Amino acid sequence: MATPLSNADLPQLPDDNCLNGRNYLQWAQFIRRTLKGTRRLNHIEGEAISPDNPNFQIWDNDDSRIIAWLWRSMTTDISKNYMF
Repeated sequence: MATPLSNADLPQLPDDNCLNGRNYLQWAQFIRRTLKGTRRLNHIEGEAISPDNPNFQIWDNDDSRIIAWLWRSMTTDISKNYMF
């Protein structure tokens, strides 16, 4: 069975490292390494699992947590463009 993400798995990104339109490469490297280190890189580079999969609920909850974490890692001007 898949192990759900914990709050400690996705660290808070310091404000000066949040995606601000001028630091994409640094931000993307942090995001990629953090997700790879928590074995969740497939959430941005892979495909969603089927709702029929017994681990779907864990995957879906983790995906929502990752999306919210990504929004918090961006300035408001950038994140508001990805919320809807």
